[in-house]
This record gives sequence, C-alpha cells and structure tokens, in this order.
Amino acid sequence: MARQAGPLLITGTRSNLTFYKMNGRYYARLKSSLSSKRVKTSPAFARTMLYANRLALCSRIASRLYRSMPVAAQQVALYRKMTSTALRLLKAGIGEERLAAALAAVYIPAPAISASTTVLPAVRAMVTSSGQLVWYFPEEVVFTIHCPGKSPPRIKACRQN
Repeated sequence: MARQAGPLLITGTRSNLTFYKMNGRYYARLKSSLSSKRVKTSPAFARTMLYANRLALCSRIASRLYRSMPVAAQQVALYRKMTSTALRLLKAGIGEERLAAALAAVYIPAPAISASTTVLPAVRAMVTSSGQLVWYFPEEVVFTIHCPGKSPPRIKACRQN
C-alpha cells in the first residue's frame, strides 16, 4: 500500500492503479485481477460461494428473529452474534429448518405458558456452569458450544440418551 501525498488526493481507478480512502488517509495499490463475475462462476471459488450462501441463509434467519424482538432490545452486536451462532450450528450439521428454533431458544425470551396451553416439544437451550451453551432437541441431537476464554467456540453434536 502506497500512501498518496500532495495537494490533490483522489479515489477511483486509473489504468492499472486503484486509489482509495481508508481511515481518513489516502492510499494507492495495483488493480486487482479478480472480478465479481469470476468469483461467482469460476470453479476455483466454489467453496467461497458455498460459504457466502451459508452466510446469506443464516443472515436471513437471524434477521427475521431480530426484527421480531422489541426495539429496545435490538442491538447490531446481538444481530451479528445471532448470525455467527446460526453459521456455527449450520456447520455442525443442524438442518436449516431447525436453525430458527435453536436461535429463538437462546435469544428470544419464552412467553409465559398457562396451564391450559398445549405445549409441543421444543428446542431448549441452557448454559452450564462450565460455560457451555447446550441446545436440546426433543428427539435427536444435543449441540454444545464451548467458549473457553477468547478462543473460537467448539461445537460438538451427540445423540441425546
């Protein structure tokens, strides 16, 4: 990255150079050989597009839940956390149809249930004393997220006994 200097600071692309502003400073670099069309169609970027599609799916699910929350509880950091949690669960093997239920169990408070209400089996979530976030599905799999310190979370799936 070369910094621009002088009385005339520009942004944009000229021949083989790209000029841009970042954090209040002006820089120049060589033009990239990548284009959006190449990334979207080339077999070399198939995994990139796979993960982009997964992120898009998780973002849509998190967005629906986020918009259903009270405005006072909405924070951008919470939305991002919901999206990243959904992505981790999707990578761990949970189906798309269960993502919304798993996120709602953690991030949306459950309403009070009266004695006359019929309760269907639902996804439950809890945090253990060792700091693990555990999802319980009625008939199948238990997903556990363990976050020790600042290291990336580990997700483990096992059959519920």
